[in-house]
Amino acid sequence: MTSEELFTGFTVAAGQDRFGQTTMLGGPGGEPIDCKVSARDTGGQLCAFEFNCRSGGPEHRHRDQDEWVYVIDGEFEFHVGKRKLHLRPGESVFIPRTVPHAWACTSDGFGKVINVYQPAGPMEEFFREIGKYDGNPAVHEALGLEGLRRLFTAHGMDLLGPPLGWKEQPTTT
Repeated sequence: MTSEELFTGFTVAAGQDRFGQTTMLGGPGGEPIDCKVSARDTGGQLCAFEFNCRSGGPEHRHRDQDEWVYVIDGEFEFHVGKRKLHLRPGESVFIPRTVPHAWACTSDGFGKVINVYQPAGPMEEFFREIGKYDGNPAVHEALGLEGLRRLFTAHGMDLLGPPLGWKEQPTTT
């Protein structure tokens, strides 16, 4: 960040990442995640992402981050603790740290959300790490359950269960 940006702010264009490094979950044609405000911009106080997605990943909880999700496009189902919520564009949900949660788009195709974490913690690094997997095989297949659990743990989260709507595909022999 330049001194000028530090004291005057910055803009990030639509469809762009703060540092020009869009992370693609699931490889080409997957789910783009653009960092809009980085931990580097806020002294670690928060980070914000734009997700074009079908899912918020497996059920998990953040040990140290509160999470806020604002729906821009599409409809989403959220499980937050024991509550089940249905959100539409313009609606949001606040998920306090340590509360188990999972969410998924219930519309056809991708939905779009703004996702904010406070404090930022290691979330940017987590998404970059997940983005290294090209979807062939999927990250959960490449790492296995224990490897995925270690990845979540290393980034301040506890892996608790599968994504919403996940149905394990039968294995063929």
